[in-house]
Amino acid sequence: MNSEDIVSRLRLLIPDGGGITLAKLGKAYRDKYKKFRKEAKTGLNLFLNERPTVFSITDGRVRLSTPSNSLVPQRVDGAPTMATRITDSAGIDEDDLLLVVKKIVWDSSINITKLCEVYAKDQNSILTHQIEKIRLKRTKVKKWLKSFPMHFTVSKENMVTLPGLMATAQSFQEKADACREDRKDHLAVVDTIASQLKKKMEGVARVLSGGSIAKGTNVKGKADCDIVMLFNLKPTDDWFSLLQQSLETARDKLKRTPSVSFRNQPSGSRHVAFTQNRIDVDLLAGILFKSQKDYETFYAQQMAAKQEHIAWLNPSACEWQVNEIRPLAVWIKDIIRVLKAWRDGVFKNKDVPGWPKSYLIELLVKHTVGTGADQDRIKIIHKFFDFVERQPTEIFDSGNKYNNIVKDFDWRPFVKKAKLARPAGADGPLFLI
Repeated sequence: MNSEDIVSRLRLLIPDGGGITLAKLGKAYRDKYKKFRKEAKTGLNLFLNERPTVFSITDGRVRLSTPSNSLVPQRVDGAPTMATRITDSAGIDEDDLLLVVKKIVWDSSINITKLCEVYAKDQNSILTHQIEKIRLKRTKVKKWLKSFPMHFTVSKENMVTLPGLMATAQSFQEKADACREDRKDHLAVVDTIASQLKKKMEGVARVLSGGSIAKGTNVKGKADCDIVMLFNLKPTDDWFSLLQQSLETARDKLKRTPSVSFRNQPSGSRHVAFTQNRIDVDLLAGILFKSQKDYETFYAQQMAAKQEHIAWLNPSACEWQVNEIRPLAVWIKDIIRVLKAWRDGVFKNKDVPGWPKSYLIELLVKHTVGTGADQDRIKIIHKFFDFVERQPTEIFDSGNKYNNIVKDFDWRPFVKKAKLARPAGADGPLFLI
């Protein structure tokens, strides 16, 4: 065993904060690894002192030195080496780890054994720390890589590559075509439910289709139907109670429909979730306003009054939101679909922090495309990710100029996923599977 292997093992035995005494460190090493040729206290002290960038000894206690931040991966003589480091190696973030691996692998295949050797060359890397945890066993490294099929492909010959390379218009279009789905069945469900609601619900002024189905940005196998009931509001009405009660009434009415089965949803939800004909439906309630200006005025008044239930007013803007996105060209909607499919793959579920809603992606793409004539899809997606990484603090709902949809949005997880999509940076290839 070489000294670098010993260093990696010792680093894992040193706790955060208060560190560990030399005697306890030596004993912990012997207990775990059975032998240590420098197990004498003086020998261990010398071994650690020879490596001040990794270890520090103060007051008889051994601690990890703070490694440098923000070092960029480099290539020496054509072989990949890794110099990415983070301050707290004990608190490894999964996306940080994935990004480091992808930065090494992105432009060529690499054997798993070679991959482990590359990691071991950098004592302070988060990869060394992680790979040491799984003891550098090729089978375990392979299992770890294969647990991220969105990010790595591992062949039978143990060669690691990155899937989803998108570098040409053709590769983009192949992905876009795979994301498309006929909306016929979804629209049929919308028509059926809308007809039932108009017959069974009192006071329903209009029933609208919303979301990606209405806009034409739905992704194959992922889309549900958003249906919005709009009610006329009287000056004396308590609008919140009206909307809340309308959903409860709609649920009772739908219970009598044989083809409807209700889905689980958290308490306090602002919609009724159910399934009809194997298609998921979210039923929402809103207020019918004569114009968008009237709606925005009413919304602003509720903001000024610090109305705690103001989010219940958002479905009232459904028609204007749809009208903002539905007229977009097919090729722009293709970009939206590809990015939504990528999001659904890299985020574990929509309940995790930083999960970007479809409407946010739609507005970001529309902003990125702008009014320019450039239809280079790859370039536009890069610009989209550039915009994401700037973490804008204001993006307003196209149906409501007072609704900043990123007011409380945590961009950091989204930014990390964006970096994973282009490990070589803004000028490199995209990997969107």
